Amino acid sequence: MSIGGKIIYSDIVPKISTKSGPYAYINTSASSSVTVVDITTKVEVERIPVGSNMGALVLTPNEEFLYTATAVSGTYHVSVVKTGSWKVVAKVDVSLAFGLYPSSMAATPDGKTVYVALHDPKNKTIFQTRSAVCAISTRTNKVTAVIDLSYAGPPVNGWPSPVPGCALVGGCGSVGQLAIRPNCPQLYAPVGYANKIAVIDTASNRVIKTFQAGSGPWLAFAPNGRRYYVVNTYNLGIRAFNASDDSMSPNPISPGGVCGAPESLAVTPNSKRLYVACVDSDSLSVIDFDPKRNTYSFVGNIPLPDKPFPVAITPNGGEVWAVTGGDTAPQAIVIDTRTNTVVKTIPLPGAGPDRIVIGKKIY
Repeated sequence: MSIGGKIIYSDIVPKISTKSGPYAYINTSASSSVTVVDITTKVEVERIPVGSNMGALVLTPNEEFLYTATAVSGTYHVSVVKTGSWKVVAKVDVSLAFGLYPSSMAATPDGKTVYVALHDPKNKTIFQTRSAVCAISTRTNKVTAVIDLSYAGPPVNGWPSPVPGCALVGGCGSVGQLAIRPNCPQLYAPVGYANKIAVIDTASNRVIKTFQAGSGPWLAFAPNGRRYYVVNTYNLGIRAFNASDDSMSPNPISPGGVCGAPESLAVTPNSKRLYVACVDSDSLSVIDFDPKRNTYSFVGNIPLPDKPFPVAITPNGGEVWAVTGGDTAPQAIVIDTRTNTVVKTIPLPGAGPDRIVIGKKIY
């Protein structure tokens, strides 16, 4: 409104903010989609159709793009989703010549490369598994390198022929959850059937080190970069490693007697608490780390619905999100980290929840 050509500012209706986010991204294989949930309102805001979903999922550091593994007509791809618009803008064929499928991903801190763990679904036994890690340029969305991990060793010319008993002479493949070491250009890849971790230099895309570490399948760094944790579901339990020299703690970390089949974990932003998904006991174990005493203590166990697997923690450390439900009724369970109690249950579409990533970006 104006009087005598002058604007009366008290009459102007203030603009309502349309900002939203940050978001949690959750893929469920049976729905062939990625569900986007606003972590503040706990409301689903989008469902992105990407095709049959294989499980791997990662955000680029600037959160401009979401990379998710998909299968279309028997060909394995990584779909590139533009965040905010929720549109698939590219598909990268990662099948190579061997029909490998993607199982986990990690992005370099500069956002220039996304690494994808690959497996061969055609092999009949665990002793005959071809595995690799490929590098995708986020600028061109093309595969720029392939690192062979079938034998958990340095790359070889051509592709090795899997032979029975290769686990007895150095190990076969099956790459678990990839992780980038904070503040260091190195990719860590747990190679399950070899009971090893392969360390890949991201500048040269070559294996520079392998060492014994159990069968995986999960590896996660503490945000401060000083330690990392490997979840060995059936043999060595949970192990802590010193990131400076890759030395393994002498004793496993106990997830509590009620934890059956630990399969994944997440570390709080202050690097002092671990949340471990226990699949067979339908629960989440809470473990505290005391950096002064270098000790771990079991805090408690949080009962959850059927088969929790992927776990993620909000950027402020206030909530842990566990995705449960298996092949029945998938849900995202939100837990307050101050009280370790469930504060929200969010239904998800389809079945087979595989991964969850939580961003920081406000849109």
